Amino acid sequence: MEFDKYLGGGVFCLVLFMMFALFAWKLWHGKWLNLIAGNNFVTKEEMNTPIQRALGRRVAVVMLFCCAAILVGVASTVLDTLMGPAAGILPDALIGLAIALIALPCIWVLIWSNKRAYEEQQALVEADPTQEKNVKFARKQTLVAIAILIGIVAIYLSIPLLKAATS
Repeated sequence: MEFDKYLGGGVFCLVLFMMFALFAWKLWHGKWLNLIAGNNFVTKEEMNTPIQRALGRRVAVVMLFCCAAILVGVASTVLDTLMGPAAGILPDALIGLAIALIALPCIWVLIWSNKRAYEEQQALVEADPTQEKNVKFARKQTLVAIAILIGIVAIYLSIPLLKAATS
């Protein structure tokens, strides 16, 4: 086996794993919350709220699932290298699992954050009915983001199926 052929990929996976693990650790403890996408303009006072802490913990869980996906991806490569064609579709199935390990927690956080945003928007409209147009626009943006996410997941999940069909 050509060990040095896989050394660079192994080092890359290790560094990536450590970065995700560090990010998860910091988020879990309420640090680096401004690095979450869409959260970079939150004030210092708002950063200390229970909602921000909950968001940080949920994104930390996503980061831990990303760590697991990296391990599954490495296992897929090792299995494919050691067993070769005898591994069958198992390495491809592991890649599909790795993709699911990333996509499903992301969807979970997206649903949670949209529920929170919906509740806040409802309270905003009840307090100031002139804000209804802004709230409708924000909801349309959310639907577009969900449609894009579904499209990306569908494409990623179809790759192993297409590969198996062409082999």
